[in-house]
Amino acid sequence: MNRKKVFIREGSHRRRRIRIAALGFFFLLCFSVITYRCLYLHLARDSKLTRIAQKQYKTRVEETPPRGNIYDASGEELAVSVPSYSVAARPLKIQGDNARSLQALSLTLSSILGIPGKEMKAKLDPQKKYVWLKRQVSAQEKERLTEQTLPGIEFVKGSKRFYPNGEVGSQILGAVGQDNQGLSGLELFHDRALRGTEEGNTTWRDARGKTFETEETLGGVRKEPHHLHLTLHKNIQYAAEQE
Repeated sequence: MNRKKVFIREGSHRRRRIRIAALGFFFLLCFSVITYRCLYLHLARDSKLTRIAQKQYKTRVEETPPRGNIYDASGEELAVSVPSYSVAARPLKIQGDNARSLQALSLTLSSILGIPGKEMKAKLDPQKKYVWLKRQVSAQEKERLTEQTLPGIEFVKGSKRFYPNGEVGSQILGAVGQDNQGLSGLELFHDRALRGTEEGNTTWRDARGKTFETEETLGGVRKEPHHLHLTLHKNIQYAAEQE
């Protein structure tokens, strides 16, 4: 009877050691797989992983280059481009995913940019990657936004058209849209020459979402716009329009 009990105890200890060994082997296997995967992700060169990583710190910004100037016969400026800024947002980068944070940001932007609250909240939909909030903001609006700490909000430098002589020759000169494209008159007829080559810039973005330039991004080459010289005299044109 005693021998039987001893045999049963020895068999139980043996099965327990086998279970412990199997469990240890299982954890060792899991650790090995995780270690291999970590080393692979850090050391291996995979084109898919490279593309995913670049999307996190590389972004393409479409900048609107200035249009060429338009001069009258005496070299006086009839149409020039002046610097302007537009405001854009990256909803995915906006800190705080709760409704209160989004509501507070919407109210702040709405009051500064003069956009209705509901419209602003729709623009900041977290499902959107990139959205324009307002094109060609005023200097006061830009200054007020700069004073605020608004995550996910970016300024895009561009240009807008300015006519120093107001309405003089406006029917001949035409008009330009928000995207710097000619809409009518000489601005439309010579649009291709006045715009030059318009291409987006690829910029780098740090962990906080701020963009910065490198030698790679500053090395781009684009075709400069042409200036347009007319036979029209602004003083004669003004006198003719007054009659």
